[in-house]
Amino acid sequence: MNPPDPNSDDPKLSALLREAHPAPVLPPRFEEGVWQRLQCAERAAKTASPHGWLEQFVGSLLRPVYATAALVLVVFAGTWFGIRDGEGQAHRADRIRYIAAVSPFHRTAP
Repeated sequence: MNPPDPNSDDPKLSALLREAHPAPVLPPRFEEGVWQRLQCAERAAKTASPHGWLEQFVGSLLRPVYATAALVLVVFAGTWFGIRDGEGQAHRADRIRYIAAVSPFHRTAP
């Protein structure tokens, strides 16, 4: 194990180190400029991508609110199409029974 540094609390050494590496003076509104450049770069990357609009659309659909709405819509559409198709099949069976009842040429199975 290393022995504790005897100079760690030396005020002269701390002052000398601060003078050797002064903190740089940043221009006014430097941080704001950095964030603006980052936002511009993000926007440019999104518009440069040929699939940028698709990624945004899918990303918005994957939000819980939109995903739930899409699920409800799909369930209702499936139910509606199922009922509609079922009614069509029932009408077809009714027609076949009617034709079998009135047509002399329609034979029924023995």
